[in-house]
Amino acid sequence: MTTRITSRPAKHSPGRWTLAPVEPILHPSPWRLRALGLTLLVGNPLFGWIWSSWLRQPYENLWLRALLGALGLVLLHKAVCTNLSSRVTQIVVISIMWVEIPLFFSWMYLRNGGGAVWLASLSAIILVYYHLTDWRIATLGTLSGALLAWLLFFALIPAGPVILAADHAVDAVVIAFSWCCALLLGVSSANLRREQLANTLATMGIMAHELRTPLSTAALIGDAMQMEAQRQPDPPRAAQLDKLGQRLHSLVRNMNQQIDTQIANAKLLQLPRYAELISASALVHEVVAGYPYASSRQRECVEVLIHDDFVFLSSRTQCTR
Repeated sequence: MTTRITSRPAKHSPGRWTLAPVEPILHPSPWRLRALGLTLLVGNPLFGWIWSSWLRQPYENLWLRALLGALGLVLLHKAVCTNLSSRVTQIVVISIMWVEIPLFFSWMYLRNGGGAVWLASLSAIILVYYHLTDWRIATLGTLSGALLAWLLFFALIPAGPVILAADHAVDAVVIAFSWCCALLLGVSSANLRREQLANTLATMGIMAHELRTPLSTAALIGDAMQMEAQRQPDPPRAAQLDKLGQRLHSLVRNMNQQIDTQIANAKLLQLPRYAELISASALVHEVVAGYPYASSRQRECVEVLIHDDFVFLSSRTQCTR
């Protein structure tokens, strides 16, 4: 087995761990994404018909509704709803939610000159938006979607319906109240999820530490077996005992490696803001040298060839694990 490291100079400084990681899709699951896609696919044409034929509004566009409904098919696609950890999937879902919620509803609110229906719809959908994605993404999306809708409205529809000054003030207060409530709920939900994650990781760390005691006992048993092998007059029996002792020590080393990994994971939310400067070649040599090989033959099969070294900012403990 040969390990090669080849690098190019980095153009950007590496990112740092944050105490509150961004969650592009809240509570991700295939069924949740399918439900969202089905809602878009059915809801857009349904409400397009309601507002254009049954409860008529000043403006409705069935072609635009059909296009937005088609975006629901994207969320229903197997490659999207079953691969939620993919960066591409997350970007696709975020983009669709941005188009469907802040951009479209702000556009429809402006095209209909405000009004009770679209004021209520816009206020409600803002709350929904903050329950679908991270509050930071939702905040940025709400502001950018509303701004783009406003620019498009005045660029494409200069003689469109005008919201009266009195109505504008009332609507602004209602929308701002809805947005503040959504923001408060989004931040509090994020804090709750972070606390749950911290408690889970802390429990993992405690359990990992508790496993050290039986492993220490197992290591002592391995030492006793190897000492007994040295006193054993029967060579085959001595070799067998020594082999069992080595195997037990190897298992203990492997378990300690796993425990070290879990303890490092338990400190995931407590990593220092400023990481250390690490040499890639030194890190690889350290990992290869300290790896708990099952036998000396396995160790001899690993060869490290460093063609080019580089340094980077990170956590040595995390990279080693």
